[in-house]
Amino acid sequence: MVAIMGFDLFQIQYMCSALFWNVLDSVLNTLRLSSDSGNDIDPEWDEYCVAIERPGAIQQLKFKRLQPNQVTFGYNLTEKLSSGGSKSYGAPKDSHINGLIYTHKPDKSDLPANCVVIKTSYFSVNYADVCIRWGLYESQVKFVGWPVVPGFDVSGVVSWVGQDAASEYGFKVGDHVVGATFFGAYSSQVLIPGNQLRKIPLDESTRKPCLSLAQAAALPAVSVTAVHALHCAGFYPEPLPSQNRDVLIHSAAGGVGSLLVVLAQKLGARNVVGVVGRPEKVKALQQLQLPREKTMLQDGSAVVVPVTKDSLWKRNTPTDAEFAAIFDANGVATFSNSYNHLARNGRMVIYGVHTNLPMGGFSAISLFHWLRMGLHILLYMPSFDPLKLIVESRTVSGFNLSFFAYEVDRLSMYFNSILGYVQEGLFAELAIDKMPMKDIRKAHEKLSSGTTCGKIVLEVRASSQ
Repeated sequence: MVAIMGFDLFQIQYMCSALFWNVLDSVLNTLRLSSDSGNDIDPEWDEYCVAIERPGAIQQLKFKRLQPNQVTFGYNLTEKLSSGGSKSYGAPKDSHINGLIYTHKPDKSDLPANCVVIKTSYFSVNYADVCIRWGLYESQVKFVGWPVVPGFDVSGVVSWVGQDAASEYGFKVGDHVVGATFFGAYSSQVLIPGNQLRKIPLDESTRKPCLSLAQAAALPAVSVTAVHALHCAGFYPEPLPSQNRDVLIHSAAGGVGSLLVVLAQKLGARNVVGVVGRPEKVKALQQLQLPREKTMLQDGSAVVVPVTKDSLWKRNTPTDAEFAAIFDANGVATFSNSYNHLARNGRMVIYGVHTNLPMGGFSAISLFHWLRMGLHILLYMPSFDPLKLIVESRTVSGFNLSFFAYEVDRLSMYFNSILGYVQEGLFAELAIDKMPMKDIRKAHEKLSSGTTCGKIVLEVRASSQ
């Protein structure tokens, strides 16, 4: 396989495509020649979704009408929904499939028996969705291509249940559920395998839902990311014996970061140092402090220590230390220093490269930003010497959950743990920013600006909760 700067031919091809379309949209926006079509939901539409026809600017997020017999779905269902059952990722040959939209029979007899259709109440917006729109999300390009309906997290009400989903998972029409789909969540009706959904848990004393549908939609992707990151760091499902139990979490007020702060305390961390970009986020971080009885520590309490980015790594600050685990989704801005602040047997967990990408709410990636990204990768992206890892007894691991579609048992274990944490009330203080679905473009702009705190959720249809 041809490789340039560590990228294979497939990666080079899709990045060149993303470069072309983003630069084109950037120029069109500058000249005020871009089209604003597809930015409204027709009041006569009963069902609809948001689709992206090609990479590019914010205008590529376009509302699309769904017929009553159409649903969106995740890429791991492509094989089952395609004629003949053959794998056809990226370009299904079945005429009933178009960019993760499936046209089913009126009686739904062709839908997989292990699946559920939900009428979506809310879905969340993740930074990965912005990367999908830019054309820089490898799993989407590899498994789906264009057009694509983005999105991972959904909550809503069950409208149809396959026979196997009913018998194995106990779902019935009318259940309030939350779950994850491997793309396809920006939609008013979604087809999802039963193992990727859970009923919203009830409080044991009041028998009322522990979460609203809006709160539930904020959880799946970020909570599973946080749990898997803690697993990679040796804290989940049980913390490994260690003298050093201090952890550092970058972007600690964000969606994944805030959950890492909570769950690190729950799972035995002692000093949880959370780095935030702006002083006004410190208060949000302080509110995530757990009482001692909700943590696993036997001697003393976990302590949340907020730190602003301008004091990061400075002498005599909480970050001037060696950590058992560092959770970093920043990219070139922090990777090298994060590694250098690991203790012996410390683990660095990487789940993003945000500072490699444009921040500040940019709609499309301009030529200037592409050049900047390339230079950052070429000049500043660290490489980790295997011999050095051995001598220093350090571990560096990374992951992207969108490639975990067939890790059914692992994801089920994570989901079950997360619902247990919900029932314990661990996530009561997590911040959500609720917006109407018609503001999807504003949500993308807000998320890519780097100014958000917590999770953005979009309301598809009003719920009784």
